[in-house]
Amino acid sequence: MGIPIRELPGSPTTTQPHCAAVPHVWSRFVDAFVDFAVGGHVLAGRAKDSPRWTQPVQSAALDPATDQSGRERETASVNQTDSFSPGNTEGPPPLATVLPAADRVVAIGDIHGDIAKARQALRTAGLIDGHDRWTGKSTVLVQVGDLLDRGGQELAVVYLFEKLRREARQAGGAVHVLLGNHETGNFEGWFRYATREGRRDFQRWAAWERLGIGFRAACEGGRVSPDPLASVSERVRSELRARMAALSPGSPLLQRFFADNPSVLRLGSTVFVHGGLLPEHVQYGLERINQEGQEWILSPARRPDGLPERGPHFFHTRNAVVWVREYSHTDPSICDCRLLERTLEMLPGSHRMVMGHTIQQPGGINATCRGKAIRVDVGMSEGCGGAEAEILEIRKDREVWVVRAAEEPAGKPGKAHVLAGTELPADKSGFWGS
Repeated sequence: MGIPIRELPGSPTTTQPHCAAVPHVWSRFVDAFVDFAVGGHVLAGRAKDSPRWTQPVQSAALDPATDQSGRERETASVNQTDSFSPGNTEGPPPLATVLPAADRVVAIGDIHGDIAKARQALRTAGLIDGHDRWTGKSTVLVQVGDLLDRGGQELAVVYLFEKLRREARQAGGAVHVLLGNHETGNFEGWFRYATREGRRDFQRWAAWERLGIGFRAACEGGRVSPDPLASVSERVRSELRARMAALSPGSPLLQRFFADNPSVLRLGSTVFVHGGLLPEHVQYGLERINQEGQEWILSPARRPDGLPERGPHFFHTRNAVVWVREYSHTDPSICDCRLLERTLEMLPGSHRMVMGHTIQQPGGINATCRGKAIRVDVGMSEGCGGAEAEILEIRKDREVWVVRAAEEPAGKPGKAHVLAGTELPADKSGFWGS
C-alpha cells in the first residue's frame, strides 16, 4: 500500500465528461470507500461536511438534583450538530465542558490501539452488539483518553468511537472521548510509543487517502485535496511521515476525529479528566483549557523547521491535566487527598474525579480519598499488560459500580458490583456524593 498513486493500476487521472453532474456524490462515495478501507466503518461526511460541535449548558442547570428541564437542556445540547460551517469566520462554538447529570454514565479507561479490548469493554457495559452497533440507548459514555500508541489498531479504535458517537446521539445518548497525554504527544510529533504495527497502520491510511485523491480527481478536474504527506517536513523519518501527516494539528483527520474532544468534562457531580485536575487548572479555567486545546488542534501553524507547534502549557510538565498522578498512585497512602478535596471545593457541586493515565494493577478499577478519586485505567491493552476489560458505571449521579468482563461469557454485559470505598455509612441513604 505504499505505492505512489501514479503507479497504481487503473487509477483515474483525467476528468471524465459524465462526471460533471455528480461530483459531490462521487466524492462522498470515495470518502465512504476510503473510510471503510481504513477504519472498517462507513461514516457520513468528512470534517468539512458535518463537524460535531456541542454547545455548553449554563452552570445553573448543573446541580446534581437537576430538574427535568435541566435534562431537556442536556439533550438539546447533545443533539445540536452541524451548527458550524467552514464559512463561519467566527470559528466553532466552544466545547461543552459542563453538562447535567445523566441516569447512567459509563467510563472506560485507556485503550491504546487495541480494538479487541475496546470492544470487550463496550460489550461489558452493554453498549454495543456483536456488529459494533450502539445498544446503550440514553447512556452517556466517557472514554478518558489515550486511544493512541502501544497498539496496532489505533485508527480502527478511533473510527469505532466516532461511529458510536453518531449512533449514540441518534438514540438519545452521548459519547465523549477525552484527550490523553498520548494524544497530545502525538499531535506534537512525539512518537516514542508508536509500535511498528501502528506505524504501518498510518502508512496504509496514507496509501488509501492517496488512492481516494486519485479517484476524486476523475470527477473533480483536479480540484481535490493535496497529497496528505505534502506538508510533512523532510526531517521526519520516512516510516513516520504518514503518522505525522495524519496527527499534526490542522490535519483533516484531527479536525474530523479529535477537534471536539475536551480535556476536561464535568457530568453532574463527577469530573472526568485523563490525568487529574489541580487548583491551578481550575483557576486558569476549565472552559479556557478546552477552548485553547481545540484551537491548537485546529491550527495548521508550524515551527520554522516545519514540525508541529508545541501545544498549550497545560499539556506539559508533570502538572499537566494529561500527566498529573497525584491522585492515581497505586499505593493510596501516596495520593494527595487534601489537594484533591481542595480542587473539588473550587468546583461547587463536584463530588468525585474520575481519571485514567496510571495503570491500576493488581486490583483494577478502584477508589481512594473516601471515594473522591476513582481510577479507571486497568491496563487492558495488550501493549500495557492485556488485563481483562473493566468499566465504571455511575447511576443517577449517586451510585458508583464497577463491571468486570472476566465474570461473564464473551459478548454479554458483566455483573456490576458496588465500587469499594464509595459507599455511605449504613445510616445514610444512597451512596457517597448524594
